[in-house]
Amino acid sequence: MPRDVDRLGGSSVRIDAPVDAVTSADPAPPPAEAPSTTRIQGLLPRAPVTSFAPLSPAALRDGDAAARLLNDKLAYDVFDWAVTQRELRASIEALRGLDAGALARVVDQVEPKLLSRLTEKLPATMQSAYADTLARLNAARNAPSREAQDVDEAITALKKALDGLLTLDVVSAGEARVAIDRLRRLAPEDRERALDVLGPGKAYRMIDNLSAADRATYAPTVALVKGAFFGRLLRDSAAIGLGPKDVTAQLEALLADVAAGRAARPADLNDYVYFAVPGLVTEHQPGYMDGNVEHLRSMGVEVRRSAIDTDADVDVNAEQLRLEIQSLAAETGKKVVVIAHSKGGPDAAEALQDEATEACVHRFIPMQPASATPVANTLMDSALGDVIRDAFTEVLGASTGDALAQLAFSAAKDRFLRGRPLKVKTLALASTVGDHFSLLRGVSDLIETRYDVKSDGLVTIDEQFVPGEQSHRAVLDGLDHTAPCSMPLPGAPALKHPQGVLTEALVILALRL
Repeated sequence: MPRDVDRLGGSSVRIDAPVDAVTSADPAPPPAEAPSTTRIQGLLPRAPVTSFAPLSPAALRDGDAAARLLNDKLAYDVFDWAVTQRELRASIEALRGLDAGALARVVDQVEPKLLSRLTEKLPATMQSAYADTLARLNAARNAPSREAQDVDEAITALKKALDGLLTLDVVSAGEARVAIDRLRRLAPEDRERALDVLGPGKAYRMIDNLSAADRATYAPTVALVKGAFFGRLLRDSAAIGLGPKDVTAQLEALLADVAAGRAARPADLNDYVYFAVPGLVTEHQPGYMDGNVEHLRSMGVEVRRSAIDTDADVDVNAEQLRLEIQSLAAETGKKVVVIAHSKGGPDAAEALQDEATEACVHRFIPMQPASATPVANTLMDSALGDVIRDAFTEVLGASTGDALAQLAFSAAKDRFLRGRPLKVKTLALASTVGDHFSLLRGVSDLIETRYDVKSDGLVTIDEQFVPGEQSHRAVLDGLDHTAPCSMPLPGAPALKHPQGVLTEALVILALRL
């Protein structure tokens, strides 16, 4: 019967090989060849084989015996640098009659490189004749081990094997194979914990350096690894009704109307006070958010800026934002429209976990909310991590140095798992760099090449959202991460969507939701 191999988060990958079958559906193997000294590869020939005694039926059901045979037939030594077709046939035949438990013992006791050597060197005729056995073997090679695993030891070994400088690959195909086999052995919950520690950088360093044959063999495990990161929170949110509704078409229409001066402003526009929440380290950027605030004030609305320390952690900023929002609502007698950017998104979302604060808010508009970014994992998991932490505390004066680390994928998942669904209506702006001028193009191209996902140059597209009961999202092309709020560079091409136009369109759309 088909078998489901657990995915992270509870989904599964269907493997259609009958792993639990006691006997193989393979046809009878071809008759033994005449004795030969033909070598598959290698430098030294082996003495001619004059006879081949097939294993007994009992041995064919014994995973330990089959493992010993494969370790003998498929290994190289100083006088034996090749594998003959007889050895290949003996090895695959030893696997043919194994039940699921015996086959699991084989994959736990035989080195991954030997199993890959078997599958890669089998002639096409044998691959066809033993197709069922090969499918069952591949399924077993992607299943968790039936033996208890030391999770901490496995994680330590994986981190050491997959370490590297930023995005540089220093992992061989053999090391990548050993790593993914170590990972697949873990139980689903332990595998998820390991991937949280590894992050996308190390995890993709592993799968990117697999040989083509091993990538095919471990395809289900590769899919599990990829599914652990990009878009994971978006899918999990959608599965429980907290995913965003797409309003891209509405925003694009409003952008055109605002730019042409024909957009009708909501009648209740002045019934609220607008509150700007800045992103990471932006207090050191001259002109940051000035264009957004000035345009809002030109519309006749009341605007305030948050005084959070933009170098501080999410929890620190969330506590201050709670006080600021509640104080602003009490002072003005109005509900608050929160307009956040970048890390200001998770800072404000954490503040809104307090029901008293959330009750003071009318709309929440996060622009490029950085729920997670591979940049955080890449930098903080490298040798630069300690340098960055020291820079936050000793140079920027932050109470801790974890502000960037809190934008890593595991930190974002932790916030999602312990948080409650936001009830306030939320409109998130997400974007990609597209073909517009951007100083972040190099980073965007690197992210897309490495992870096969688009980004705004810092945050990947599916991580630019906020989960909630009334969550909405619009996705625009041609805006990098800094464009909505940072001061444009002198001489740079005009923004595809000027900051004032973009801010007004977002506010109008948010109030219409």
